[in-house]
Amino acid sequence: MTLYLTHFDTKLRQDLEVSEPLKNCLAEYLFPDTKFTLGEINPDTVKAQDLRPYKGMSLQFASGKRMYFSEHPVRDLLYPNASDGAAYGSLPFTPCQKFSEIKQARVLIIDDSTGASGGILPLQIAKKLVGDCHGKMSLLLAEQLTGSKNAPIQFRLGIRPQDGCDVYRIAKGTLAPDPRLETLTSGVLQLQGKVKTGYDLILPTSSFKGRKGADSIKPGEYLLDLGIGVKAIASYGKQSLGTQVLVNYPKGVQTDIVPIIETLADRLANAQSDLHALAKHFVQTYQARTVTIEEEDLKDFDLSPLDALNKEDAENIQTQERVFYDLLKTDLEHHGQLLEHPFVIDELKKFLQQRWMDIATGRAIKFHSALAQPSLDLGENEVCVPLLPDGAELIVTRSPLVNSNGVITLTNRHLPGLMHLEGTIHIHPETAAKHLQADFDGDRLAFERADKYPTLTAEIKEALLPENRYPDVVKRDKIAYKGTFEEIATKSVKNDIGKIANQIMRAVSLRWETVLMPQEKKEDYVKQVAKYYGGILAKDASPDNKFSIPQQYKQTIQEIANLPQELSPQQIETALQQMRDIQYLIVGDLSNELQVAVDGPKSANRPNAAILNICRLIGGYQPVAWLSGRDKSRNPQVYRTHPLESRNYSPIDRMIGVANEKWTENRLLSRPVHQFQDFFPSVGNPNLTDIAGEIKETYNDYLKRARTLTDLKTEHPELIEPHIEVTSATSQRKIYLTRLERFGALESGLLATDKPFTLDLKLVNNQIDREIPNTLLAVATFNIDGKLVQQPVGAIATSSTEQYNLKAGRTLLQSSALLRPGITDGRIQGIYKQLDEYVDRVRKQHPVNERRELAAALWHNAHTRDEYQTKKALLAFKLFPDEVIQQLSKLQFTELKVVGLHFPTNEYGNKQWRGEEADCEIALHPIPDKSGQLEEKRVILVESKVLAPLTGESPAMAVGTKFKASILAEPSSGVIATTLKGNTLKIGQIKNFAYREHSWQGQEAKINIALVNNGKGRAIPLVTLDGNALGILDRESERELRERNLLNTKGLTLVARLSNTPSTTAQIMVKPETVLYPWQQRELEKQMEAKRGVYRQQYEAYASDILRNAPLVGVSRHLIDVEVARLAYADTGDSHEVATILSQSDQVRQWRASVPNALSWEEYVNQAKEYVRYVQSAAKDRAVQMYR
Repeated sequence: MTLYLTHFDTKLRQDLEVSEPLKNCLAEYLFPDTKFTLGEINPDTVKAQDLRPYKGMSLQFASGKRMYFSEHPVRDLLYPNASDGAAYGSLPFTPCQKFSEIKQARVLIIDDSTGASGGILPLQIAKKLVGDCHGKMSLLLAEQLTGSKNAPIQFRLGIRPQDGCDVYRIAKGTLAPDPRLETLTSGVLQLQGKVKTGYDLILPTSSFKGRKGADSIKPGEYLLDLGIGVKAIASYGKQSLGTQVLVNYPKGVQTDIVPIIETLADRLANAQSDLHALAKHFVQTYQARTVTIEEEDLKDFDLSPLDALNKEDAENIQTQERVFYDLLKTDLEHHGQLLEHPFVIDELKKFLQQRWMDIATGRAIKFHSALAQPSLDLGENEVCVPLLPDGAELIVTRSPLVNSNGVITLTNRHLPGLMHLEGTIHIHPETAAKHLQADFDGDRLAFERADKYPTLTAEIKEALLPENRYPDVVKRDKIAYKGTFEEIATKSVKNDIGKIANQIMRAVSLRWETVLMPQEKKEDYVKQVAKYYGGILAKDASPDNKFSIPQQYKQTIQEIANLPQELSPQQIETALQQMRDIQYLIVGDLSNELQVAVDGPKSANRPNAAILNICRLIGGYQPVAWLSGRDKSRNPQVYRTHPLESRNYSPIDRMIGVANEKWTENRLLSRPVHQFQDFFPSVGNPNLTDIAGEIKETYNDYLKRARTLTDLKTEHPELIEPHIEVTSATSQRKIYLTRLERFGALESGLLATDKPFTLDLKLVNNQIDREIPNTLLAVATFNIDGKLVQQPVGAIATSSTEQYNLKAGRTLLQSSALLRPGITDGRIQGIYKQLDEYVDRVRKQHPVNERRELAAALWHNAHTRDEYQTKKALLAFKLFPDEVIQQLSKLQFTELKVVGLHFPTNEYGNKQWRGEEADCEIALHPIPDKSGQLEEKRVILVESKVLAPLTGESPAMAVGTKFKASILAEPSSGVIATTLKGNTLKIGQIKNFAYREHSWQGQEAKINIALVNNGKGRAIPLVTLDGNALGILDRESERELRERNLLNTKGLTLVARLSNTPSTTAQIMVKPETVLYPWQQRELEKQMEAKRGVYRQQYEAYASDILRNAPLVGVSRHLIDVEVARLAYADTGDSHEVATILSQSDQVRQWRASVPNALSWEEYVNQAKEYVRYVQSAAKDRAVQMYR
C-alpha cells in the first residue's frame, strides 16, 4: 500500500518532478479515492497566500514544513477544528512498517483520565488497562500484527464511517499484548453465526485526535472495521547521552566519562591507521549496539537540522548501515577483497568522522533505551526493566532534555506480569509526566545502572535537591489557532526548539565554565564580563533602547559591571558566583520558552521573543564554539580535515580536548572503481546487459538530480527560495539572484516562469533593504509599453558575490536567465525516496534465480571508468546487496597483471616467464613515472625481488599479501634486429603480421626494409622476411635510417640476428588456497608470540634450576643452554620440543633482536638453527657422559 505525493513549489506554482512514495499510511486507507500533493515552502518566508489552491488541490493538512494538498476537502471529515489539521497533520501520512485492515474488531474504549468504560468495567480496573495514549491488544491480534505475543507496538489507527461510528476517526499511541482481553467481556456477541468473546483492542480516549467535546469518542464497547498501522515494534536499543545531558555534570564527566572517552579515542586512533583494523572496529562498534536513538530525537516534530535526526531518515540510515555492516563483516571473515573499494572507503571515512564527533561530544556514551509503558502498580520512585537486576538503582532520562531536572534516579522493581514484554520500560504515569515530560504514544526512555557511573549518579541527585534544581516548567494553557487554515499552517510552521535548546546548553556551559577554568584565567575573565555588562547597561539606559533588562537580572549585572580595575580574590569568586546565578536564571526562563516551542504545533502560543533576546544578550558574554561547530551541515570538514573547535572550559570542552588530542586526519585511499570489475564474472546475456544499462541510467539520473540540488544548496544556502539563475553571455559563469519576493519580482509579471529569458542587469550597492545581509542588488532594464524602466529584481546571493568578487557597477548584458524553484530539504529527500522505491521495485521485478546474473551485469556496468561522478558504483551495492555479499566468500581476484617487465626495476631482467610457480607478495615500491619522478606503486615481489608494478586496470590485493602464483609473460610485441656491425633496429607491431607466433632467439636472417603506403596517405617502413611482413620499424630506428638516406621505396636489405624484445606484461595466476593476508600474518605472529612466551617460561624454569646448582654459577650461556637441552630431553624426549625451547634462549633472542640492523632475517635463521643443532648435540653427549 503506497501513496504517492507529487511536489510543487508554492511560490512559483511549478511542479517539481518529484513523486514521493509513502508506504502504509492512513491517508490512503481513509481516503482511497483522493489524490494528495505536497507543497514545498521556506518556513522563514512562507505566507498564507502561497498556500492558496493549486491545480484544483487545496491545503488540507500541515505538519511543520510539510504542506499536504488534496483534490477533495477531507480535513473537515477528520478534524472538524481546523487547527487540528496542523496539530495532528502528520498522522494520516505517517509511514508504517505494516498495515492491516481488521474486520469487525471488538473494541473497548476507556477514558484514561477517569477509568470510565461505559459501565463495562469497574473504574480502578479499567484505569489500570490504559494510560495516556496507551492501550491493550489481544494476543491473537498481536501475533497477527507483529508475529509475537510479547511485543508492544507504536500504532496509527483509522476508522471510516460505518454502523456504530458515523464519522471518520484517527488515533495514535502504543498497544501492549494482554491475555486478559480474551476473557474480559460484558457479554457474548453473535457475529455471522460465530460466537465472539473478549476484546481485540482496548483503546484510551486520549489516543483519538481531532474530535473534542460532544463529538469525541465515548467510552464503551464498539464493533468496528478499522485500519491499523504498525509504526514501530518495541525493542531495546541504545541512546546517546551527548551534550544535552553531559553538559550538566562536570564531576561525573571528569570522573566517570572522560576515562571511557580516552579509551574509545585510543582505540579509534589505533584502528584508523590500518584499513583492516578500522573495518573491524566498525563491525565491533555496530555489534555493540542495536538501534541508536539520537540524543535530540523527537517524535512528531523536528529540532533544527543541528539538533535532530528525522526518525524515518534514521530508520533508512540504519537499514543502509546494516547492509554495509553485513558486507564488511562477511568480507573480513574471508578475503577483504572490497576493503579498498571507493564505496567502502567512503563509508569508513563517514564512520570515522561521525565516531570522532560522537566521542568528542559524549554521544559515544550510550544508555539502554526502551519503549515507555505505564503501570499504576509501580511506585512513583520505581520502574520495571526486565533486563536489569531487581532492586538496582537506575539513572533514567528522556530526549529531548529541557534541563537537568529531567535526569532522575529510580529503583528497578520486577513485576511478574510485565517481565515477558519485550523492549519496554514501565513507569508510573505521574513520574513520567512530572519529571520526564513523557507520555505513552511512542516515547522512549533512556536508562542505565547507577553503579556504572557512581560520581555522575551522585551529581544527578545533588542537582535535584530543592536548593539546586531549576524551577519547574510552567506549562501554559494551549490557545487555539484562529484564521483560515492557510494562516494557521504558516503560523504553526515556526520552530524555535533547536535555537532555544542551544541557548540553554550555552547557559549551562558558561555556568560551569566559571568553576572549571584555570585559576590564572579567572581575573581576566571577570574583567571581560564586567566590560560586556557595562555595554549592556549603556544600551539599557539609552533613550532609543528597544529592550529593558528585567529586574531579576539588573542588580547583579550592575554589581559585576561596577567592579573596580583591581580585583581581590574574594571579588573574583563573588563575581563568578554571580555569573553562575545569572546563567541559572537564564536556564529557568528559557526552559519555559522551550516548552512553549514544543507545544507550538498544538497551540497558538509562541516563545516570548523579548525573553529570548534578553537571555541571548545577558548570557552572551562568551561564545561557546562547539555549539555551532558540531553542526555537520555547516561544518562538513570537522573531523575530516580539522578537529572540533573548543575554546571554553565546560564538561563538553573537557571531552572535546581528549578527542582532539588523539585525532589525526585519516589517510584512507581507495583504488579506482574499474579495478574491481572482475569481482563478478562477465555476463554473456545481452538482454540482461541492456537491462543493467537502463537501470544504471535511471538510477544515476535520480542520484544526479538529488546530488546536484544538494551541492547547490550547500554552496548557495539562499537558494531555498525561488531564485533566478543568471548565465553571463561572455564568461558563461552562473550567479544567483535571490529574495525575489522582497522586490516584487515574482508578482510583477515581467519574468517568464516557464522558460528561459534574457536580462540586462546592473549590479548596485544595496541601499534599499537593510534587513537582508546581501550587499549587492541586481537592477534589470525592462521595456514596458515602449519605455525603458529600471527595476531591482533581486539580491545577488552572498555566495555568488564572494565566489566572483563581484562589485557594484558591473553590468551583465543579454544574460540568459531562468527562474528556478527553491531547493528545499523536502524536495531533495523526496527524490531520494523515489530512488529507494525504484531500487525496491527493480529488485522485486526480477526473480531470485535471475538476480545473481543481473547483479553481475550491473556490477560490470557500474565499474567502468565513466561511472557517474563519485566513482563509488553505489548502484551495484544498493540494488543487490545479498548477491554482492555472496561473492565475498570466494576469492574473485585470482588473475593479476603486471606491466613494465622491460624496465630496470625488474630485478629478474630479461627472464622469460613461462608459467613457473613462485612465492609472491604484494608490496609498495618506488617506480618512475613518465617524467622520471619516483612514485610509490603496488608491485609484485617474486621470491622477495621486484618483478613489476600492477597495471592500472588490474585487480589487486592488500599490501603485504603473500601467495603462490604461476607467472606467464605475454608474447613479445617486437623484435630487435642486430646487424653484423652491431647496430640495432627495433621492429614493432609484429602481432599484426605473419610471424606473430614465432619466437626469435637470435636467429640470423635476411630482412628487407622498404617504404610502403599504408592506405592513409602515409609511407611507413615495412620490414619483410622471405617476402612476408614481419613488422613496422619503430620511429627511432626509422629516423636513424632516414638520416643516412638508407630508407626508400626500393628497400634496404640487411643480414641481422633477430631476437624478441622483452615482454612488457605478465599474468599472475594466484592460487587462492595459498593466500595469506597481512592481517592473518599479524594474527599468526600474535599466536607465535604467545607460544614463544610459553617456551620462554619453560626455558627460564630450566635455567633457574640449573643456576641454583653452585658449580654452574657464572658459566657461559652456551653451557647453560646445553644443560637446559639435557634436562628438556630428559623430560620430553622430543628433539623438536627441545629445539623450540632453545629458540627462546638468551643467545638466540639476542641475535633475533639484531635483525635487520646487524643480521638479515636469513642470516639470523641460519645462525640460530646451527647454534640449536650444536647445543642439542652437546646435550646428548653430556647426557651419555653423565650416564656412564
